[in-house]
This record gives sequence, structure tokens and C-alpha cells, in this order.
Amino acid sequence: MKKVLFSLPSESLATKWASSFVKRYVVWKNLLIDRQYLGGVLARRSLFKFRAPRSDVVIGVGHGSENELMGHGELIWKTGAYEGNEVKGKKIKLLACLTAKSLGEDLIEQGAVSFQGYSEDFVAFLDVMTFLYPFKDRVATPFFMPPCESMNALVKGKSNEEAYQIEYDMFMKNAKAVESEDPEMSFLLKHNAEALVHLEAPK
Repeated sequence: MKKVLFSLPSESLATKWASSFVKRYVVWKNLLIDRQYLGGVLARRSLFKFRAPRSDVVIGVGHGSENELMGHGELIWKTGAYEGNEVKGKKIKLLACLTAKSLGEDLIEQGAVSFQGYSEDFVAFLDVMTFLYPFKDRVATPFFMPPCESMNALVKGKSNEEAYQIEYDMFMKNAKAVESEDPEMSFLLKHNAEALVHLEAPK
């Protein structure tokens, strides 16, 4: 059975919403998998570095930059500043802005089997009235469910390319569904689809 590590910080509105969706629609949906869960304040480098080597799939939510993935107020990964056994042989999916620009390539170079992330900012509309239960936010659902379904595909053994296509197609379907009534939302959903990047290790 594949071992899956989830790093789900929630120190900001963006990470709270993203982590809430992943927890509800990926973690809770796959109760029979062998999973390790670092949620909220536990999404820290000190814990992550011990658990990542024992995982087959790493799913991370957090603020990102070209070279970094953040956890709860601190770095989880930075280009060139982590141990190779944290990534070697693993499928990695990051719901974090900009991480496909440099960090993703570095993770592949250090031995990751595959990577998914975003080359631009990941954007979403939020309804703050659902603050207590963000996963019930219908405004945010079209933005966060595509990556959740991609994660589910990876957890269930689909290839990185298949998981990528599931997310891309779902973003585009959601964009088309609101194109007439909300062209701005449609534009942003397409933006996320086009920003999604998948990388594979050389065979």
C-alpha cells in the first residue's frame, strides 16, 4: 500500500481554504490509505523532514515562490536546501503558487519520479462567511476541487499525466460553465488550468 504524506498548513485564509478542501475531499475520502498527516501548526520542517522519506506520495499545500514551499510560517522545501531522501522515488503534488518555475525542476533533479505545481499564482474566489467550514464554500469549490481530484487520482495510482489531465479538464469545464454569467471567474479558472505544470523524471 502506498504511503501518502499530507502537509496542510492553515495560518492564512488561502492556506486555510486550500487545506480544508484537501482534508475533506482527499484525506477523508481515502481513509484506507496509509497516510501521514501534518495539519495546521504541525506542518513544519522539523516534522516533515522525518516523514517525507517514508512516503511514496507527497501532497503539499502552502504559500509558494519560484524556489520555496512554505508550511506553517516556515520553509518546508527550498531549492538546494533539503535531503535527497525526502524526494527520491516520490510523486509530488504542490498546491502552491509559482513552485513549478524552479522548485519543481529541482525536485525532479534530486530524484522525484514526478511533480505537479503551478508556474503562476494559483487564484481563487472565497466566501469568508464560510470561515468555520471552508470546504462548504460553493464560491471556492470550482477552484479547489480540480486539484483535489488530481490528488485523488495520484493517491489511487493514476499516472502523473492522467492526474494532470483530470485537473486541467475540470478547470476548463468549470470555466465554460460560468463563462456567460461570470466571465471574470471563467478567466481565473482558465488561468489556473494554464498555470498547471506536470514534470516527469527522465526514463
